[in-house]
Amino acid sequence: MGAESVVLLPNRLSIGQINEFVNAAGTFESEILFLYQGIQINAKGLLGINLFFLSHYSKDQHEPITLIVEGSDAQEAIKSLAMMLTGFRKK
Repeated sequence: MGAESVVLLPNRLSIGQINEFVNAAGTFESEILFLYQGIQINAKGLLGINLFFLSHYSKDQHEPITLIVEGSDAQEAIKSLAMMLTGFRKK
């Protein structure tokens, strides 16, 4: 079972926000990916996410990114993680 959600992120996530997200993603069994302009990143990997945001993610504010979740707990994961990412915009 899979799910996907397009979310808007702030222009940059802080290291603390990235750590928080990766830790939360790691609690789910599903495969969790970010998809942005043809680049696919394992959202459970701290190093990959950091490199992605440092080198590829646009500096434009509130740029959309697709969160893709595949696995048995995909619905729960997509709801929780998308809500977390949306909350980062409000901080």
